[in-house]
Amino acid sequence: MFKISDKEKKFIKYFSKYILSFKKLIIIVFILMLLTSSLSIFIPLIERDLLDKGLMRGNFN
Repeated sequence: MFKISDKEKKFIKYFSKYILSFKKLIIIVFILMLLTSSLSIFIPLIERDLLDKGLMRGNFN
């Protein structure tokens, strides 16, 4: 394995304190990213239905 120097340990400790102060915001952003990614899956499905039910049947109105 590798050894972590004292300087690196101090940096990790400092950085983790900084990141943990934004814990709630990070969780919200992560959840919203998952939500938008999952919703973007439905756009091609909606377009498919519009094309199949509308244009392919000759309903141009």
